[in-house]
This record gives sequence, C-alpha cells and structure tokens, in this order.
Amino acid sequence: MSVDLPSYPQGGRFETIVNNVDEAVVVINERQEILWVNQALLTMFRYSTADLVGNSLHTLLPSRFCDLHPGYVRSFLDSEIPARPMYARAPVMGARSDGSEFPCEISIAKIPTPEGCEMTALIRDVSERPRLEEELEHLSSQDRLSGLMGRARFLEWLDDQLARHARFDEPFSLLLIELDHLASLAEQQGRAAADALVVALVERIRERYAPPDRLARIRDGRFALILPGAAADRARAEGEALHRLVGNFDLTLAAGEVLGLTATVGVLVVAGPGCRGARLLAGAESALDVVLRREEDCVRDLPASACG
Repeated sequence: MSVDLPSYPQGGRFETIVNNVDEAVVVINERQEILWVNQALLTMFRYSTADLVGNSLHTLLPSRFCDLHPGYVRSFLDSEIPARPMYARAPVMGARSDGSEFPCEISIAKIPTPEGCEMTALIRDVSERPRLEEELEHLSSQDRLSGLMGRARFLEWLDDQLARHARFDEPFSLLLIELDHLASLAEQQGRAAADALVVALVERIRERYAPPDRLARIRDGRFALILPGAAADRARAEGEALHRLVGNFDLTLAAGEVLGLTATVGVLVVAGPGCRGARLLAGAESALDVVLRREEDCVRDLPASACG
C-alpha cells in the first residue's frame, strides 16, 4: 500500500528531534493507517519502517482487541476532546512482531490537516513498572542488607504501638542503638567488611528478640527496637544488655583481622499523651544525637518529652 506523507518531511530537524525521544511515536490517519513512526517505536515493537508505514495500526495490537479498537478511535475522532494524556487512560496492551505482548501507556492527540484529521500517539512501555514499584516498596519497608524492617515499616509499627498505648494505657519503650564509628570502619576496612560485621551482629541481636518486640535498621549504623509492655526497669536492662552484646561481639575476616564495635544506646520509656510515630522517632533521634555529641559507648535515658 502506498501512503503519501506530505505532513512529515523526512530528515532534518523534525525527524532528528522525534527520533531522540524516549517514547514511541506513531501517526495514523482516520482510516487508522500508519503514516509515520519514530525509531523508538521500531525498537519497542521490533519492526522495520517498511513493515509498518501504510499498514493498519492493528499491526501493533493483540488480535483480540482489533474488532473493538476502530470504535474507540472513531469515538475519539467524533468527540470535542483534542487530546487524551497518559494519566487519563488506563494501560493498554501492545503486540511486538514476535507476538509477545506488553502493557503500555498512550497519549493521543488530534491534528487537523488538509488531508483530514490525523492522530499522533506517544507510547510508553510500562512492563517494568510493577517490578520497580514492588522493589521500591520492599526497599522502603525492609532493609536490603540486614533483612530487618526499614524505617517506613518501623514507623507503621510504632504508630500501632502508640495507638495501643493511647487506648489501653499499655506501657512500651523505644530503644535506639547507634553503632559507634561504623562509617570510619567502612572507610578503613572497606564497605564490604563493615557490611559483613553489621549482618553478623544483627543475626546475634535477632536471637535475643522475637515478636512482639520489633527491631529495625533505620539508618546505616542506627537501629531501633520497640519493646511492648516494657516499663523503665526492663527497658534499661535491655539497653544495658544490648550495649554489652555489641561491645563483646567481633568478626574475624578471612585475612585474620578482627573487627569490633561499641554502641551507644538510648532508652525512651513512652508515657503520657502520645503522638505520631514519625514525631516520636524524630524526637528520640534528636535526643540521641545530643548524647553522641558528648559521649559514646554508653547507655543513656532519653527524655520522655521526645514527642514534644
């Protein structure tokens, strides 16, 4: 089939610009014949220009959608809407030359021309989006190195604990454990050695705590622990125990070098009116930072006013 392309000069500025955008671009006429495609579309759908120009847009669709699609296009043509952006449309399915299918988002716009109305569609492959969204969610809720809860998930648990505290007047305590000089150790011995020490140390700590206690890694060298039902005496005892555990722990590298750390532990007993978990944790961290500016390798009570 031969299709004239008076509106799309070959070469020059237009083709250079459109062939260097990330989105696939296809131009069709009212009969849904393909008039022009850019290089990104050829790569995305694995066709050549000769395979597409002059042929039906249905070449790019799974066959099961081909009967209904002309009606959607006609409805858009007959409407007064000049364009539909990606966010206004649900993802659709595209079909590659080998028959494989993939989800994509499409923006489409009408362009009046002397030859009739043409439509330009921008197509974005979103097949990787669910995996990336799942990975981001995982990273925000679970620390990749230690396997512990990350900061986001820990804050959810902290909010839950604060709600129970407000409803049932249940005491609980929050411990912050700072691994002293972890950054310096990483600089001197390498990141891999520091990470190996953290992983081994976390395994030892996890042997001591199980649900309903909740342990999380909230920064590179900082951990947080929720102790439900723990009043001041138990919280302080656990802080002292963690301080000894870290101080007595070491890791022997393959080269025979022994690595060890100390810890500064902050103990906060939650009492009185509550607040949101993010505010409580931020206040507790600020209080621990004040301690760390003065001393380290110790256990210190943090002010109960951390919510304020």
